[in-house]
Amino acid sequence: MAANVGAYLYHLVVGRILGPVQYGELAALLSLSYILNVFSVMLQTVVTRFVAHHAAKGEYGDIRTLVLHLGAFLLGAGAIVIFSLLIAAPMIASFLHVRDTIVVYFIFIGVIVSMLSIVLSSVLQGLQRFTAGMVIANINSVLRLVSGVLAAGFGVTATIGAGLGTGIIAFILTLLPLRTILLTKQKSSSFSLQSLFSTSTATFLTILGISVMNSQDVVMVKHFLPELASGWYGALSTMGKIIFFASSSIMYVLLPVVTERSATGKHTQSLVYGSVGIVAALSLTITAGFFLLPVFSLQLLYGSAFVAASPYLGIFGIFSSFYTIAYTIVMALMGLGKTAVWMILIGAAILQDVLLSMFHQSIAMVIWTNIAIAAVLVLSLLVYYRHALQKH
Repeated sequence: MAANVGAYLYHLVVGRILGPVQYGELAALLSLSYILNVFSVMLQTVVTRFVAHHAAKGEYGDIRTLVLHLGAFLLGAGAIVIFSLLIAAPMIASFLHVRDTIVVYFIFIGVIVSMLSIVLSSVLQGLQRFTAGMVIANINSVLRLVSGVLAAGFGVTATIGAGLGTGIIAFILTLLPLRTILLTKQKSSSFSLQSLFSTSTATFLTILGISVMNSQDVVMVKHFLPELASGWYGALSTMGKIIFFASSSIMYVLLPVVTERSATGKHTQSLVYGSVGIVAALSLTITAGFFLLPVFSLQLLYGSAFVAASPYLGIFGIFSSFYTIAYTIVMALMGLGKTAVWMILIGAAILQDVLLSMFHQSIAMVIWTNIAIAAVLVLSLLVYYRHALQKH
């Protein structure tokens, strides 16, 4: 949670320095980065489940083989894919009305770094070495905040470049607590990349669906609405992430623990329902604060330039609450291995894309469209979870 506070402060401070127009550009670029990093988030889920499962059986040789083979694969395949995407950089910059194409290149390079870092941090998560993971996350958060503040005065490109630099440092730091695993002499029993990826397609589609739902709206607003409005919407999106960040530590622990309990035949219902209840309570509390003190909240965190977005803060909190609850249920389903949920999530993401293409004439219209889709998503996930328990 401390790391999340630092990550949030980054947006608040940098947003004040850049102002609404440039911050709208930064928010759209970061949302693009989140979408491109869907494969990395999928890796986090797959690797965490793999490590938690094999660690429970003491099969550390398989974990070492995973890190070495997957790291080599990502360096090769990732570089080829990202190099190919560089051709599309000018078109992406034009679609988002971004002034400097170089910043799009920085985003693509950051995806490679993110994929490698995710593999290492997911091993820590799967091993339930939460302290080491959080120490590194906090160091990265502080470095990103400091470098972002220093770079923001030079514009969006410098800010994104500074973030790329701190990502590289975080990757190097994550190697340190894993040296005992990487140096283990225990041989792998049955691991192969083919077996890992053969079961990861559904996981990829699951993470793609849930991640796109919280990012593509910012990208589409940047394309359809005026620059000033997109800057306000970027601020609302970041404010809404307070709700997600407040609960993310619960989700971080939920996935490996549910995976371990499922692998050993233990019940998980009370853990899952308790987690969803806590997340819902936190989300509703913060949303109530948004409704009661919208002007104060935006002015305190972003400054007077963003106060015009205050009428929309409370309703955006509703969307963020539904999204965070949905994400929690998805993590529980991932822990149980119920990856068929991807059909629900991809359907919701496509529906969001279609409806926002039709209803984007104002900020309020975009938010209410998001709320309707997210509410239906939560209901659908709860029904699916109950159905999955009966067959588990």
